[in-house]
Amino acid sequence: MDLTKKFSVFFRLELDVWYLAFSMSMLTFASGLISSFVSVVLRNLGASFLAVGMVASGYNLALAMTAFLGSSLCARFGGKKIFVLSLLFSLFAIFSYATAVWIVNWLLIALGLFFGRVAWGLRDTSSFSIVAKSADETKKATAFGLLSTLQYLGAATSPVLGGVLAYCFGMPFLFSLSIPIISAAIVIISVKIKKAEVTSRRVFPSRKEVKDAVTTEKSVMLLLLLAFCGQFFSEFGNPYRFIFMKEELRSPDYLLPLPQTAITIASLIAGIPSGHFSDITKRRKPFIVLGYLIATIGVAFNAFALSPYMLIITFFLFGLSNVISWISLQAYFSDVGGTESSLIVGTYLASLWIGGIFSPPISGYVAESFGLRLCFLIELFGGVIVTCLLAVLFKEALKQTSRKAKMQDYHQME
Repeated sequence: MDLTKKFSVFFRLELDVWYLAFSMSMLTFASGLISSFVSVVLRNLGASFLAVGMVASGYNLALAMTAFLGSSLCARFGGKKIFVLSLLFSLFAIFSYATAVWIVNWLLIALGLFFGRVAWGLRDTSSFSIVAKSADETKKATAFGLLSTLQYLGAATSPVLGGVLAYCFGMPFLFSLSIPIISAAIVIISVKIKKAEVTSRRVFPSRKEVKDAVTTEKSVMLLLLLAFCGQFFSEFGNPYRFIFMKEELRSPDYLLPLPQTAITIASLIAGIPSGHFSDITKRRKPFIVLGYLIATIGVAFNAFALSPYMLIITFFLFGLSNVISWISLQAYFSDVGGTESSLIVGTYLASLWIGGIFSPPISGYVAESFGLRLCFLIELFGGVIVTCLLAVLFKEALKQTSRKAKMQDYHQME
């Protein structure tokens, strides 16, 4: 009975969190209809491996810039407005994809990917801002787990459904279906979410604000550095997985949506439990390290894949990794960052995606010269190194021992 009561308390989350999670579910459903086909269409419309790498470098730069700027924009205008802005950029991305298919031009696919990454960067920071301000202090990771679970619940069936609809009605129909779904999410956020707190009059954070945020704990600085290194190696493989599955593993079209479905299933399995137990134990490091380790195992399946089904296992492991590590990372930043937690998250995401800017053109050259499999082997090598460094060097600071908390206590004593 006590355990039942404990679970029921943890699931009494604020309405803003539920509305946000439901809107994320609608967005990922709409995006999942087309996401499995975008990189393949990019190749089919004439983009070389090097061009695909350059496109990935460009959209990672956009993601890094908007993730960093998003945290400041949330402090200036509120998370609600920035989340709605991210949904508008998602609509721009879909219009670009549709136009590219109609006029047969891969550059418009690249433009759509750029808009999509801008939306992604703004969405990550604004959703964190809303949850960090709305959720109870004892249920932060649980709230992030709910957000992750409903987000992936929206994508549970849409990749496979997208494949069937594309086969029956063509790609333009998918774009037409996605637009009203995202528009409905905009209405829900606009009407139901309370006006988010505005904490700054700056559009851009000052250098001192950024320095104060990232130096709140030494562990935060380490996480930023490892995020940069980890994403540098990850982007050796990320832009090419579906292309590898299609061109080298000879996957039939009906299998292409299954990796996205595998991510979704894994994320649904791990989302709420990992967040809930992170809150119960009050320890974030075990979950963060576990997420990195699972991702590295997933890359190994990718690097040595002999059939398309091994790529499906890779994506399943990526789904577990993403939710387990990212949920606890967000909770950790909220624990030690206080009012600066949104800026920490924005800086972390910027560091992550800046790391992803440089490697795609290199991996594009490697793919054209030596084959795609070498790109995945390099990614695996980097993943092993980063995971080991995280496990050894990351020292978790408890919430009550953070430097910010100590300073607050000191001022209260004065």
